[in-house]
Amino acid sequence: MPHDARSCLDDIVHAADLIESFIQEYDHTAFEADEKTVSAVERQFTIIGEAMTRLHKIAPEITSRIREAREVINFRNVLTHGYDWVEIDNDDLPGLRGQINAILAEMDQSLLGRDAPNRHKRSPLEPK
Repeated sequence: MPHDARSCLDDIVHAADLIESFIQEYDHTAFEADEKTVSAVERQFTIIGEAMTRLHKIAPEITSRIREAREVINFRNVLTHGYDWVEIDNDDLPGLRGQINAILAEMDQSLLGRDAPNRHKRSPLEPK
C-alpha cells in the first residue's frame, strides 16, 4: 500500500496521543510494573519511528524540518532490535507533536479551496 506524507504525519500524532493517554496516570515505577502498558507504549513508539522512516523516504524535505527525526528513527531501531535494554522517555512527545501539527496546518492551508481530507483519526479513548 502506498504511503503519503499526510498519513505518516497523522500516524505520528495519533500514536503520540495514544502514548500520553496510556501513561497519564502512571508514575515511573507503576509504569514499569505494568507490562501491558509498557508493551502498548513501545508499540506506539515503534509506529512513530516507522512512520518517520517512511516519511523520510517519501518527503525528506519535511523530515528535515523535524528536529528529532533522526532520533525518532534510531529509537524505533533500538526498540525493534535492542528491545531488552530500552529505557522509555516520553518527554519529547509534546515538542514532536507540536512540530508535526504545524506542518499539518501548513498542508491544510495549501489545500484551501480544494476538498481537504479529514485527517484526524479518533482515538478509541477520545470522547465522541
